[in-house]
Amino acid sequence: MARATLAHALIQLTVHFPEALEELGSSPRETLERAMRLAEQAIALAPDQPDGHAALGRLILCHDEPESIADAIEVLEHALSLDAAHDPAQTALAVALAERGDTKKALEAVDQVLKRGNALPQPLLLRALLHLKSGHTDQARRDIERAVRLAPTAGLLWLDAAEVADALDDGEAATFQRQRAQELLGAAYERIVATHQPLTRK
Repeated sequence: MARATLAHALIQLTVHFPEALEELGSSPRETLERAMRLAEQAIALAPDQPDGHAALGRLILCHDEPESIADAIEVLEHALSLDAAHDPAQTALAVALAERGDTKKALEAVDQVLKRGNALPQPLLLRALLHLKSGHTDQARRDIERAVRLAPTAGLLWLDAAEVADALDDGEAATFQRQRAQELLGAAYERIVATHQPLTRK
């Protein structure tokens, strides 16, 4: 469990704060390789637990090879076969399905996570982006507003909210949300904006 948790943390760090890795004397590639070793160790130690498999699925999604999405879906579905209510695996599966272009199934997967009472902002953000892609603007606005209420000090989330507001042609909200993101992210704001992708392999 500890190895899988650390693997997830390293993925988050690499995806969201790659510039911080330099301060730690590492690179994105090295960090993801370390996360992969941890995920594989977690699976070897506890093959019947979903945590290591969920981390491995997320790591596979970080690769750009054409087969990575299908491979990740297979691993994440296996994690869910071990625990059908494992929120990290199901959220990652929703991302993978969205990457494959299957918005309907992605929405179904993230809906299940939220119906179980998940109180983290990431599933709400993902559902907001999926609703937006499907043209459900009211639902997208509702979900992104709930997400920022859950994590009001998360600068990246405010940046995501601004991009949703842009897509909804709500310039006033987008301006406010970017200002809030800049306040929270500080000196890292410009670097993050340059590489930020809202619907990414998180």
